[in-house]
Amino acid sequence: MKKYIIISFIVLCIYVVLFKRFKLNTNFENYEDDKKKGVILMYCTDNIINDWGKYSIEINKKYADKHDYDFVLLNKPYDKNVTHAWQKIPAMLELLNRYDFVMYIDTDAIFYKQDKKIEGLFKKYHGDILVCSDEKNSNSKYLVNGGVIIAKNSKKAKDILNFLWSLRYKYKEFAFEQWALSDIVKKEYDQYIDSSVISVAPETEFNSIYSELMDRINNKLTLPDTYILHFMATSDNFRRDIFSNIQIKTEKE
Repeated sequence: MKKYIIISFIVLCIYVVLFKRFKLNTNFENYEDDKKKGVILMYCTDNIINDWGKYSIEINKKYADKHDYDFVLLNKPYDKNVTHAWQKIPAMLELLNRYDFVMYIDTDAIFYKQDKKIEGLFKKYHGDILVCSDEKNSNSKYLVNGGVIIAKNSKKAKDILNFLWSLRYKYKEFAFEQWALSDIVKKEYDQYIDSSVISVAPETEFNSIYSELMDRINNKLTLPDTYILHFMATSDNFRRDIFSNIQIKTEKE
């Protein structure tokens, strides 16, 4: 019984710290009025937050602080009937009511080259939704990757996100929202929504090439000097090891 009380107390302390530091909440009504221009969004389940996720959260929070973006970490689903991969969509829509742009990033992805700003992408890609290609990694099965999504505060972007959210019960198999978004980009829903507002960038732009990344690691080469590294489909042990080491490195910079 004593052991259970101690564990419960430790978990409670972790949540208090996370709530204060990362705005761990799905209710944005209590956010301060002095909002910043952009916001970094992460969605992470409790088991990941208490494991390797704490390292990627810290790394991405540091990036947000460096460039004066707000940082929001969510851990509660909007719709319990669909997988966690879908939950970012309504969160992005809600945050777009408060910010000029929202950048969602998966928990297994980090801002590695932290000197680059999100606004620079808007000068290069003029869509209201920005995503990266996933054709190489998926052998052309999916046109885009859902691990990093940027949305501007515009009606066109909100229309895409609302329509995407409406497809959540149709795309309940892997790769969920990524599959649905790929089909939108393929113009399969152009009778309902204007897919031309989505800009698809190369994988190396802001969602690193997984195959290239793993080749470098397997050959014991240094990590590529790229904006965002996305460690998809890797083990918990691998993520725990690499994120903790990168987090130590970023703390020293």
